[in-house]
Amino acid sequence: MTSTSRPRLCAALLALTLALGACGGPDGGDAPAPQAAADSAAATSPATDTPSPESASSSPSASGGSTSSAMTSSAPSTSAAAPQSDDTGAGQESTSAATHAEEAEDARGAAESSSAGSAEGQDERGSSAEGRQDASAPASSASPSRPGADARTQDRPAPVVAQDRGVPAAQDLGGPKPGVAPEDTPVAVTTPKPVIPVERIAPQDVRPAPVQQPASPRPAAPSASAGTGATAPGSSGPSASAPASSASAAPQPSTAPAPAGPVRQAPVDCAVTRCIALTFDDGPGRHTGRLLDVLSAEQVPATFYVVGQSAKLNPAMIARMAAEGHQVGNHSYTHPNLTTLTAGQVRQEIAATDAAVRAAGVSPSTVRAPYGALNESVLATLGGLPRAGSVTWSVDTRDWEHRSPAQTLAAVKAGARPGGIVLMHDIHSTTVDAVPAVIAHLRSEGYTFVTVDRITGGVAAGHTTGSGLHP
Repeated sequence: MTSTSRPRLCAALLALTLALGACGGPDGGDAPAPQAAADSAAATSPATDTPSPESASSSPSASGGSTSSAMTSSAPSTSAAAPQSDDTGAGQESTSAATHAEEAEDARGAAESSSAGSAEGQDERGSSAEGRQDASAPASSASPSRPGADARTQDRPAPVVAQDRGVPAAQDLGGPKPGVAPEDTPVAVTTPKPVIPVERIAPQDVRPAPVQQPASPRPAAPSASAGTGATAPGSSGPSASAPASSASAAPQPSTAPAPAGPVRQAPVDCAVTRCIALTFDDGPGRHTGRLLDVLSAEQVPATFYVVGQSAKLNPAMIARMAAEGHQVGNHSYTHPNLTTLTAGQVRQEIAATDAAVRAAGVSPSTVRAPYGALNESVLATLGGLPRAGSVTWSVDTRDWEHRSPAQTLAAVKAGARPGGIVLMHDIHSTTVDAVPAVIAHLRSEGYTFVTVDRITGGVAAGHTTGSGLHP
Protein backbone atom coordinates (compact mmCIF):
# COMPACT_ATOMS: atom_id res chain seq x y z
CA MET A 1 0.00 0.00 0.00
CA THR A 2 1.46 3.35 -0.99
CA SER A 3 1.59 6.36 1.21
CA THR A 4 -0.85 8.20 -0.98
CA SER A 5 -3.58 5.55 -0.75
CA ARG A 6 -3.40 5.16 3.03
CA PRO A 7 -5.23 8.43 3.82
CA ARG A 8 -8.01 7.49 1.41
CA LEU A 9 -8.44 4.12 3.06
CA CYS A 10 -8.51 5.69 6.49
CA ALA A 11 -11.15 8.18 5.40
CA ALA A 12 -13.28 5.41 3.92
CA LEU A 13 -12.98 3.30 7.07
CA LEU A 14 -13.89 6.31 9.18
CA ALA A 15 -16.96 6.96 7.07
CA LEU A 16 -17.99 3.30 7.31
CA THR A 17 -17.54 3.35 11.08
CA LEU A 18 -19.69 6.46 11.41
CA ALA A 19 -22.38 4.95 9.18
CA LEU A 20 -22.48 1.75 11.20
CA GLY A 21 -22.74 3.74 14.39
CA ALA A 22 -25.64 5.71 13.01
CA CYS A 23 -27.47 2.47 12.13
CA GLY A 24 -27.22 1.22 15.70
CA GLY A 25 -24.36 -1.22 15.12
CA PRO A 26 -21.97 -2.23 17.94
CA ASP A 27 -19.26 0.19 18.91
CA GLY A 28 -16.57 -2.45 18.45
CA GLY A 29 -16.19 -5.83 16.80
CA ASP A 30 -17.55 -6.93 13.51
CA ALA A 31 -19.92 -4.53 11.73
CA PRO A 32 -23.25 -6.03 10.58
CA ALA A 33 -23.95 -6.40 6.90
CA PRO A 34 -25.63 -3.34 5.30
CA GLN A 35 -28.84 -5.22 4.48
CA ALA A 36 -29.12 -6.55 8.05
CA ALA A 37 -28.62 -3.04 9.39
CA ALA A 38 -31.36 -1.70 7.12
CA ASP A 39 -33.76 -4.51 8.17
CA SER A 40 -33.02 -3.83 11.80
CA ALA A 41 -33.71 -0.12 11.37
CA ALA A 42 -36.97 -0.74 9.46
CA ALA A 43 -38.19 -3.20 12.09
CA THR A 44 -37.50 -0.98 15.05
CA SER A 45 -38.58 2.43 13.70
CA PRO A 46 -42.41 1.87 13.41
CA ALA A 47 -42.57 0.54 16.92
CA THR A 48 -40.74 3.55 18.29
CA ASP A 49 -43.01 6.18 19.78
CA THR A 50 -42.83 9.64 18.26
CA PRO A 51 -40.23 11.54 20.30
CA SER A 52 -41.17 14.65 22.12
CA PRO A 53 -39.73 17.95 20.91
CA GLU A 54 -37.44 18.07 23.92
CA SER A 55 -35.78 14.68 23.08
CA ALA A 56 -35.77 15.03 19.29
CA SER A 57 -32.13 16.09 19.21
CA SER A 58 -31.04 12.96 21.06
CA SER A 59 -33.07 10.51 18.96
CA PRO A 60 -31.32 8.16 16.53
CA SER A 61 -32.92 9.83 13.56
CA ALA A 62 -31.63 13.19 14.68
CA SER A 63 -28.09 11.90 15.21
CA GLY A 64 -28.30 10.03 11.94
CA GLY A 65 -29.31 13.23 10.21
CA SER A 66 -26.32 15.14 11.60
CA THR A 67 -23.92 12.31 10.77
CA SER A 68 -25.29 12.10 7.29
CA SER A 69 -24.74 15.77 6.67
CA ALA A 70 -21.20 15.57 8.03
CA MET A 71 -20.46 12.53 5.94
CA THR A 72 -21.81 13.93 2.72
CA SER A 73 -19.86 17.12 3.14
CA SER A 74 -16.54 15.53 4.12
CA ALA A 75 -16.45 12.45 1.96
CA PRO A 76 -16.51 14.21 -1.43
CA SER A 77 -13.88 16.71 -0.36
CA THR A 78 -11.58 13.97 0.91
CA SER A 79 -11.90 11.96 -2.24
CA ALA A 80 -11.43 15.03 -4.39
CA ALA A 81 -8.28 16.04 -2.51
CA ALA A 82 -6.72 12.60 -2.78
CA PRO A 83 -4.78 11.89 -6.00
CA GLN A 84 -5.38 8.78 -8.01
CA SER A 85 -3.27 5.73 -7.03
CA ASP A 86 -1.49 3.36 -9.37
CA ASP A 87 -1.79 0.57 -6.79
CA THR A 88 -4.52 -1.76 -8.03
CA GLY A 89 -4.99 -3.64 -4.75
CA ALA A 90 -5.21 -0.50 -2.76
CA GLY A 91 -7.66 0.97 -5.25
CA GLN A 92 -9.84 -2.10 -5.13
CA GLU A 93 -9.75 -2.05 -1.37
CA SER A 94 -10.70 1.61 -1.18
CA THR A 95 -13.37 1.10 -3.83
CA SER A 96 -14.80 -1.81 -1.85
CA ALA A 97 -14.82 0.25 1.31
CA ALA A 98 -16.48 3.17 -0.47
CA THR A 99 -19.06 0.81 -1.96
CA HIS A 100 -19.85 -0.59 1.47
CA ALA A 101 -20.15 2.93 2.80
CA GLU A 102 -22.55 3.90 0.01
CA GLU A 103 -24.64 0.77 0.57
CA ALA A 104 -24.77 1.51 4.26
CA GLU A 105 -25.77 5.08 3.49
CA ASP A 106 -28.56 3.88 1.15
CA ALA A 107 -29.80 1.43 3.75
CA ARG A 108 -29.79 4.09 6.43
CA GLY A 109 -31.62 6.51 4.11
CA ALA A 110 -34.24 3.89 3.28
CA ALA A 111 -34.75 3.15 6.97
CA GLU A 112 -35.08 6.85 7.76
CA SER A 113 -37.57 7.43 4.93
CA SER A 114 -39.55 4.38 6.02
CA SER A 115 -39.57 5.65 9.58
CA ALA A 116 -40.54 9.15 8.44
CA GLY A 117 -43.27 7.72 6.19
CA SER A 118 -44.80 5.71 8.99
CA ALA A 119 -44.62 8.72 11.27
CA GLU A 120 -46.33 10.84 8.63
CA GLY A 121 -48.97 8.13 8.18
CA GLN A 122 -49.57 8.18 11.90
CA ASP A 123 -49.85 11.95 11.80
CA GLU A 124 -52.27 11.76 8.86
CA ARG A 125 -54.35 9.09 10.55
CA GLY A 126 -54.39 11.18 13.68
CA SER A 127 -55.36 14.27 11.69
CA SER A 128 -58.13 12.47 9.80
CA ALA A 129 -59.47 10.96 13.01
CA GLU A 130 -59.30 14.38 14.61
CA GLY A 131 -61.04 15.84 11.57
CA ARG A 132 -63.76 13.22 11.78
CA GLN A 133 -64.18 14.05 15.45
CA ASP A 134 -64.38 17.75 14.70
CA ALA A 135 -66.82 17.17 11.82
CA SER A 136 -69.09 14.94 13.85
CA ALA A 137 -69.04 17.05 16.97
CA PRO A 138 -71.01 20.00 15.53
CA ALA A 139 -73.60 17.66 14.02
CA SER A 140 -74.19 15.86 17.30
CA SER A 141 -74.23 19.06 19.27
CA ALA A 142 -76.46 20.82 16.75
CA SER A 143 -79.03 18.07 16.40
CA PRO A 144 -80.81 18.75 19.72
CA SER A 145 -81.02 22.47 18.97
CA ARG A 146 -82.94 22.43 15.65
CA PRO A 147 -86.50 23.31 16.66
CA GLY A 148 -87.35 24.48 13.17
CA ALA A 149 -86.45 21.14 11.59
CA ASP A 150 -88.23 19.21 14.33
CA ALA A 151 -91.33 21.34 13.88
CA ARG A 152 -91.33 20.79 10.14
CA THR A 153 -91.18 17.01 10.51
CA GLN A 154 -93.61 16.88 13.40
CA ASP A 155 -96.78 14.92 12.74
CA ARG A 156 -100.09 16.71 12.54
CA PRO A 157 -102.03 17.01 15.79
CA ALA A 158 -104.34 14.20 16.75
CA PRO A 159 -107.81 14.59 15.20
CA VAL A 160 -110.42 16.41 17.24
CA VAL A 161 -113.14 13.90 17.98
CA ALA A 162 -116.63 15.36 17.86
CA GLN A 163 -119.08 14.20 20.49
CA ASP A 164 -121.78 13.44 17.96
CA ARG A 165 -121.49 10.98 15.07
CA GLY A 166 -122.09 13.87 12.76
CA VAL A 167 -120.29 17.16 13.28
CA PRO A 168 -122.85 19.50 14.80
CA ALA A 169 -122.47 23.12 13.83
CA ALA A 170 -122.35 24.27 17.46
CA GLN A 171 -119.72 21.71 18.53
CA ASP A 172 -116.76 23.35 20.26
CA LEU A 173 -113.71 21.82 18.55
CA GLY A 174 -111.16 24.13 20.17
CA GLY A 175 -110.82 26.58 17.30
CA PRO A 176 -111.70 30.27 17.05
CA LYS A 177 -115.39 29.58 16.41
CA PRO A 178 -117.86 26.83 17.29
CA GLY A 179 -117.60 24.00 14.83
CA VAL A 180 -114.04 24.96 13.81
CA ALA A 181 -110.90 23.04 14.80
CA PRO A 182 -107.47 24.67 15.32
CA GLU A 183 -104.99 25.14 12.49
CA ASP A 184 -103.97 21.85 10.80
CA THR A 185 -106.03 19.81 13.29
CA PRO A 186 -108.27 17.41 11.37
CA VAL A 187 -111.82 16.75 12.52
CA ALA A 188 -112.48 13.08 13.16
CA VAL A 189 -115.64 12.26 11.21
CA THR A 190 -117.24 9.18 12.67
CA THR A 191 -120.27 9.48 10.41
CA PRO A 192 -120.18 6.66 7.83
CA LYS A 193 -119.25 7.87 4.38
CA PRO A 194 -122.52 8.48 2.57
CA VAL A 195 -123.39 6.59 -0.58
CA ILE A 196 -124.09 9.47 -2.93
CA PRO A 197 -125.67 8.42 -6.23
CA VAL A 198 -123.70 10.07 -9.01
CA GLU A 199 -126.02 9.48 -11.93
CA ARG A 200 -127.67 11.18 -14.83
CA ILE A 201 -131.25 11.92 -13.83
CA ALA A 202 -133.94 10.79 -16.26
CA PRO A 203 -135.64 13.65 -18.14
CA GLN A 204 -139.06 12.81 -16.69
CA ASP A 205 -137.60 13.21 -13.20
CA VAL A 206 -136.17 16.62 -14.08
CA ARG A 207 -139.26 18.22 -15.56
CA PRO A 208 -141.94 19.64 -13.26
CA ALA A 209 -144.86 17.35 -12.66
CA PRO A 210 -147.85 18.09 -14.91
CA VAL A 211 -150.86 19.78 -13.40
CA GLN A 212 -153.22 17.03 -12.30
CA GLN A 213 -156.96 17.37 -12.68
CA PRO A 214 -159.10 16.02 -9.83
CA ALA A 215 -160.43 12.60 -10.73
CA SER A 216 -164.24 12.21 -11.15
CA PRO A 217 -165.88 10.14 -8.40
CA ARG A 218 -166.48 6.53 -9.29
CA PRO A 219 -169.67 4.67 -8.39
CA ALA A 220 -169.33 2.30 -5.48
CA ALA A 221 -168.84 -1.27 -6.53
CA PRO A 222 -171.59 -3.69 -5.39
CA SER A 223 -170.57 -5.91 -2.54
CA ALA A 224 -170.27 -9.63 -2.96
CA SER A 225 -172.90 -10.27 -0.27
CA ALA A 226 -175.48 -7.99 -1.88
CA GLY A 227 -176.24 -10.43 -4.70
CA THR A 228 -176.71 -13.40 -2.41
CA GLY A 229 -178.81 -11.66 0.22
CA ALA A 230 -177.17 -13.89 2.82
CA THR A 231 -176.80 -11.16 5.38
CA ALA A 232 -179.63 -10.99 7.89
CA PRO A 233 -180.57 -7.72 9.56
CA GLY A 234 -178.71 -7.25 12.83
CA SER A 235 -176.27 -9.99 12.03
CA SER A 236 -172.59 -9.57 12.71
CA GLY A 237 -171.56 -10.66 9.21
CA PRO A 238 -169.82 -8.39 6.73
CA SER A 239 -171.78 -5.34 5.66
CA ALA A 240 -172.15 -4.02 2.16
CA SER A 241 -169.78 -1.15 2.84
CA ALA A 242 -166.99 -3.32 4.25
CA PRO A 243 -165.15 -3.91 0.96
CA ALA A 244 -165.17 -0.21 0.15
CA SER A 245 -163.76 0.77 3.54
CA SER A 246 -161.06 -1.85 3.35
CA ALA A 247 -160.11 -0.65 -0.10
CA SER A 248 -159.78 2.94 1.15
CA ALA A 249 -157.53 1.77 3.97
CA ALA A 250 -155.03 0.22 1.60
CA PRO A 251 -151.85 2.35 1.02
CA GLN A 252 -152.23 4.56 -2.02
CA PRO A 253 -149.34 5.58 -4.25
CA SER A 254 -148.16 9.06 -3.28
CA THR A 255 -148.61 11.74 -5.89
CA ALA A 256 -146.67 15.01 -5.92
CA PRO A 257 -148.75 18.16 -5.71
CA ALA A 258 -149.05 20.20 -8.87
CA PRO A 259 -146.32 22.87 -9.04
CA ALA A 260 -147.52 26.44 -8.76
CA GLY A 261 -144.65 28.18 -10.55
CA PRO A 262 -141.55 29.92 -9.18
CA VAL A 263 -141.29 30.51 -5.46
CA ARG A 264 -141.34 34.13 -4.36
CA GLN A 265 -139.66 34.97 -1.08
CA ALA A 266 -141.48 37.30 1.23
CA PRO A 267 -139.60 40.59 1.75
CA VAL A 268 -139.05 40.06 5.48
CA ASP A 269 -136.38 41.16 7.92
CA CYS A 270 -135.10 38.03 9.64
CA ALA A 271 -133.66 40.11 12.46
CA VAL A 272 -137.22 40.60 13.71
CA THR A 273 -139.23 37.91 11.89
CA ARG A 274 -139.24 34.23 12.84
CA CYS A 275 -137.32 33.02 9.79
CA ILE A 276 -136.08 29.49 9.15
CA ALA A 277 -134.16 27.98 6.23
CA LEU A 278 -134.58 24.48 4.83
CA THR A 279 -131.37 23.15 3.26
CA PHE A 280 -130.76 19.95 1.29
CA ASP A 281 -127.35 18.33 0.74
CA ASP A 282 -125.70 15.76 -1.55
CA GLY A 283 -127.91 16.19 -4.62
CA PRO A 284 -129.12 16.51 -7.18
CA GLY A 285 -130.59 13.02 -7.33
CA ARG A 286 -133.55 11.22 -8.80
CA HIS A 287 -135.84 12.45 -5.98
CA THR A 288 -134.86 16.12 -6.29
CA GLY A 289 -137.49 16.82 -8.97
CA ARG A 290 -140.29 15.59 -6.74
CA LEU A 291 -138.98 17.74 -3.90
CA LEU A 292 -139.00 20.78 -6.18
CA ASP A 293 -142.63 20.01 -7.00
CA VAL A 294 -143.50 19.99 -3.29
CA LEU A 295 -141.63 23.25 -2.61
CA SER A 296 -143.26 24.92 -5.60
CA ALA A 297 -146.73 23.83 -4.57
CA GLU A 298 -146.12 25.07 -1.01
CA GLN A 299 -144.34 28.24 -2.16
CA VAL A 300 -141.38 27.48 0.11
CA PRO A 301 -137.88 28.58 -0.93
CA ALA A 302 -134.96 26.33 0.00
CA THR A 303 -131.19 26.10 -0.41
CA PHE A 304 -129.51 23.19 -2.19
CA TYR A 305 -125.86 22.37 -1.46
CA VAL A 306 -124.98 20.29 -4.49
CA VAL A 307 -122.12 17.84 -5.09
CA GLY A 308 -120.08 18.87 -8.12
CA GLN A 309 -120.01 15.45 -9.79
CA SER A 310 -123.79 15.24 -9.83
CA ALA A 311 -124.22 18.87 -10.83
CA LYS A 312 -121.96 18.35 -13.83
CA LEU A 313 -124.09 15.42 -15.02
CA ASN A 314 -127.40 17.22 -14.45
CA PRO A 315 -127.19 20.87 -15.45
CA ALA A 316 -130.93 20.96 -16.27
CA MET A 317 -131.78 20.17 -12.63
CA ILE A 318 -129.44 22.89 -11.39
CA ALA A 319 -131.06 25.35 -13.80
CA ARG A 320 -134.53 24.36 -12.57
CA MET A 321 -133.54 24.95 -8.92
CA ALA A 322 -132.51 28.52 -9.68
CA ALA A 323 -135.41 29.18 -12.03
CA GLU A 324 -137.92 28.21 -9.33
CA GLY A 325 -136.47 30.64 -6.78
CA HIS A 326 -134.09 28.47 -4.78
CA GLN A 327 -130.51 29.13 -3.77
CA VAL A 328 -127.75 26.81 -5.03
CA GLY A 329 -124.64 26.33 -2.89
CA ASN A 330 -121.34 24.46 -3.15
CA HIS A 331 -120.91 21.12 -1.33
CA SER A 332 -117.51 20.14 -2.85
CA TYR A 333 -116.93 17.97 -5.90
CA THR A 334 -116.40 14.49 -4.36
CA HIS A 335 -117.67 14.99 -0.77
CA PRO A 336 -114.36 14.51 1.13
CA ASN A 337 -113.43 15.60 4.65
CA LEU A 338 -111.78 18.90 3.74
CA THR A 339 -109.69 19.00 6.94
CA THR A 340 -107.67 16.02 5.70
CA LEU A 341 -106.75 17.69 2.38
CA THR A 342 -104.06 20.15 1.41
CA ALA A 343 -104.98 23.73 0.63
CA GLY A 344 -104.56 23.02 -3.08
CA GLN A 345 -106.90 20.06 -2.93
CA VAL A 346 -109.52 22.09 -1.06
CA ARG A 347 -109.36 24.78 -3.73
CA GLN A 348 -109.75 22.16 -6.44
CA GLU A 349 -112.85 20.64 -4.77
CA ILE A 350 -114.56 24.01 -4.46
CA ALA A 351 -113.48 25.42 -7.82
CA ALA A 352 -114.58 22.32 -9.76
CA THR A 353 -118.05 22.45 -8.22
CA ASP A 354 -118.27 26.17 -8.82
CA ALA A 355 -117.50 25.57 -12.50
CA ALA A 356 -120.11 22.81 -12.78
CA VAL A 357 -122.85 25.01 -11.30
CA ARG A 358 -121.90 28.00 -13.43
CA ALA A 359 -121.98 25.80 -16.54
CA ALA A 360 -125.72 25.39 -15.84
CA GLY A 361 -126.14 29.16 -15.92
CA VAL A 362 -126.32 29.54 -12.12
CA SER A 363 -124.03 31.47 -9.80
CA PRO A 364 -123.43 29.43 -6.61
CA SER A 365 -123.53 31.16 -3.25
CA THR A 366 -121.78 29.98 -0.05
CA VAL A 367 -120.12 26.64 0.72
CA ARG A 368 -121.08 23.84 3.04
CA ALA A 369 -118.16 21.61 3.99
CA PRO A 370 -118.99 17.89 3.85
CA TYR A 371 -119.76 16.60 7.35
CA GLY A 372 -119.44 20.21 8.54
CA ALA A 373 -115.74 19.44 9.08
CA LEU A 374 -113.84 22.72 9.32
CA ASN A 375 -110.54 23.91 10.73
CA GLU A 376 -108.69 27.21 10.49
CA SER A 377 -106.69 26.03 7.48
CA VAL A 378 -109.84 25.22 5.50
CA LEU A 379 -111.41 28.55 6.43
CA ALA A 380 -108.25 30.40 5.37
CA THR A 381 -108.34 28.59 2.02
CA LEU A 382 -112.01 29.40 1.52
CA GLY A 383 -111.17 33.02 2.31
CA GLY A 384 -109.23 33.22 -0.94
CA LEU A 385 -112.08 31.91 -3.11
CA PRO A 386 -115.12 33.75 -4.46
CA ARG A 387 -118.59 32.98 -3.09
CA ALA A 388 -117.04 30.76 -0.41
CA GLY A 389 -118.60 31.85 2.87
CA SER A 390 -119.12 28.73 5.02
CA VAL A 391 -122.57 27.69 6.23
CA THR A 392 -123.29 24.78 8.57
CA TRP A 393 -126.62 24.17 10.39
CA SER A 394 -128.46 24.35 13.69
CA VAL A 395 -130.88 21.42 13.23
CA ASP A 396 -129.52 18.04 12.10
CA THR A 397 -132.44 15.78 11.22
CA ARG A 398 -130.13 12.78 10.64
CA ASP A 399 -132.51 11.73 7.88
CA TRP A 400 -129.68 9.89 6.13
CA GLU A 401 -129.40 7.54 9.11
CA HIS A 402 -132.90 6.56 10.18
CA ARG A 403 -134.71 7.08 6.83
CA SER A 404 -137.92 7.75 8.71
CA PRO A 405 -140.25 10.68 7.86
CA ALA A 406 -141.60 10.59 11.40
CA GLN A 407 -138.15 10.92 12.96
CA THR A 408 -137.24 13.69 10.55
CA LEU A 409 -140.30 15.63 11.65
CA ALA A 410 -139.53 14.94 15.32
CA ALA A 411 -136.00 16.34 14.93
CA VAL A 412 -137.37 19.54 13.38
CA LYS A 413 -139.94 19.93 16.16
CA ALA A 414 -137.23 19.51 18.80
CA GLY A 415 -134.59 21.80 17.27
CA ALA A 416 -136.37 24.57 15.37
CA ARG A 417 -135.55 28.09 16.57
CA PRO A 418 -135.93 31.51 14.94
CA GLY A 419 -132.94 32.01 12.63
CA GLY A 420 -132.41 28.26 12.39
CA ILE A 421 -130.93 26.32 9.48
CA VAL A 422 -132.33 22.81 9.01
CA LEU A 423 -130.15 20.08 7.44
CA MET A 424 -131.78 17.41 5.24
CA HIS A 425 -130.75 15.37 2.16
CA ASP A 426 -132.76 15.34 -1.07
CA ILE A 427 -131.18 12.08 -2.31
CA HIS A 428 -133.47 10.07 0.01
CA SER A 429 -137.10 9.47 -0.92
CA THR A 430 -138.05 9.28 2.78
CA THR A 431 -136.81 12.83 3.25
CA VAL A 432 -138.98 14.09 0.42
CA ASP A 433 -141.89 12.23 2.01
CA ALA A 434 -141.28 14.12 5.29
CA VAL A 435 -141.11 17.64 3.80
CA PRO A 436 -144.90 18.37 3.59
CA ALA A 437 -145.33 17.56 7.28
CA VAL A 438 -142.22 19.60 8.19
CA ILE A 439 -143.58 22.62 6.30
CA ALA A 440 -146.99 22.28 7.90
CA HIS A 441 -145.56 22.14 11.41
CA LEU A 442 -143.24 25.11 10.99
CA ARG A 443 -146.00 27.21 9.50
CA SER A 444 -148.20 26.38 12.45
CA GLU A 445 -145.41 27.71 14.68
CA GLY A 446 -145.33 31.03 12.82
CA TYR A 447 -142.12 30.55 10.83
CA THR A 448 -141.38 32.20 7.50
CA PHE A 449 -139.31 30.19 5.03
CA VAL A 450 -136.33 31.88 3.42
CA THR A 451 -133.04 30.94 1.74
CA VAL A 452 -129.71 30.88 3.55
CA ASP A 453 -128.56 34.15 2.02
CA ARG A 454 -131.72 35.88 3.28
CA ILE A 455 -131.48 34.46 6.79
CA THR A 456 -127.76 35.18 7.24
CA GLY A 457 -127.56 38.45 5.35
CA GLY A 458 -124.61 37.00 3.42
CA VAL A 459 -121.50 35.21 4.72
CA ALA A 460 -118.08 36.59 3.80
CA ALA A 461 -115.51 34.19 2.39
CA GLY A 462 -113.33 32.74 5.13
CA HIS A 463 -116.08 33.02 7.76
CA THR A 464 -118.67 30.50 8.91
CA THR A 465 -122.11 30.52 10.46
CA GLY A 466 -124.63 27.94 11.57
CA SER A 467 -127.70 30.14 12.07
CA GLY A 468 -129.32 33.36 10.91
CA LEU A 469 -129.80 36.91 12.06
CA HIS A 470 -132.56 36.42 14.60
CA PRO A 471 -131.38 37.12 18.17
